[in-house]
Amino acid sequence: MSSVLRDFKKPYQVKKKKVILKKRFFGIIILVLLIFSAFFYFIVLSPVFQIKEIKISNGQDFLLQDIQNKIQNQIEQRILFFPSKSIFLVDLKQIGQFILRQFPKIAKVNLKREFPNVLRIKITQRRPVAIFYQNQEYFFIDKEGVIFYPVRIKNSNEVDRVSENGLEMFKIKSPKQQEKLELGEIVIEQGLMAKILEIKEELKKNLEISLKQISIVSDKRIEIKTGEDWEIYFNPKDSISQQIFNLGVVLKQEIPLDKRKDLKYIDLRFG
Repeated sequence: MSSVLRDFKKPYQVKKKKVILKKRFFGIIILVLLIFSAFFYFIVLSPVFQIKEIKISNGQDFLLQDIQNKIQNQIEQRILFFPSKSIFLVDLKQIGQFILRQFPKIAKVNLKREFPNVLRIKITQRRPVAIFYQNQEYFFIDKEGVIFYPVRIKNSNEVDRVSENGLEMFKIKSPKQQEKLELGEIVIEQGLMAKILEIKEELKKNLEISLKQISIVSDKRIEIKTGEDWEIYFNPKDSISQQIFNLGVVLKQEIPLDKRKDLKYIDLRFG
């Protein structure tokens, strides 16, 4: 008799357990959806974390305003059907690359989130060290050999008087003729540019000789036109300091100031 009762109750117990499991599973799904919805709202839509201010430092006022205007579209995204400026979702790397592409005058950019709703951008602007020219086009060039800003020159004589922040700019001419020069482009390899700047500094510091123009003839020949209109030929592959020393010896022993008006050039490439 007891055996019959056990067999009779068994189907009822199994069915009841399945209903409980289904209810529990359904409840877990609802809980997960609620947690996900709350997390989605918190990350994407919460007004607390929507970017309300973009702070940019280390730039000129007009440049800062231009950056502000252009990156507004970069910080806004659409998640499903919802527009969002969530500080959590903003792609700092992408915005940094966008700024560098749009603004050749900027050498470096650093972005940082300041919670809950501020995006801070620190920029480093390029500083001109000379004027690069080719085919009657003139550009400011920085120490890394990048052209980043066009210089408006009416005639070739005017370029000799161009200055920036009180510093007179010398000219650099390259033998490489490119059809179209793009702002932000490297036109002189950085190592060679470093040699050119070393020559400029050493001539000024040790011999009080100013530069008017530099012509890059080849990777082994740089021609310097001095402020006194005579020329110096350097080999950038060799020691610049040694060549400057040799120049000083020649000028001191052979060509004093009163004789330099007749000087055409000094070639330092052969010792």
